[in-house]
Amino acid sequence: MDQRILTLDPGSSHVGVAVYTKVLGVVALSEIAWTNRFELLTTIYSHIDEYEITHVLLGDMGKEKLSEPFEMIRKKISQEKKIPVSVVSERLTTHQAEYHDGSHSDAACEILRDFLGNPK
Repeated sequence: MDQRILTLDPGSSHVGVAVYTKVLGVVALSEIAWTNRFELLTTIYSHIDEYEITHVLLGDMGKEKLSEPFEMIRKKISQEKKIPVSVVSERLTTHQAEYHDGSHSDAACEILRDFLGNPK
């Protein structure tokens, strides 16, 4: 089965989203504005289902530790969707994304490219 990866770049009010499939390559999706973690999780689940995701990458917000809402989201995805979730460092991705349009979704693309060994 092809690897299909959803990457999330968490922020306090927006989450950047990128996806990788063999056919699409690395693609930025629209940022998710959020105030309610359960609505955010529903939107993430929608992306997981649409792209038939097999692995989720979750940026650590540069703190080497997830905030409480994103730790809950990590656990829910692992338990309910039975998909591995890897927490990855995102220390340099925001800086790298500034060379593009600076969005959280560009940062999610950078996280994903780093994970995959920088494919374009």
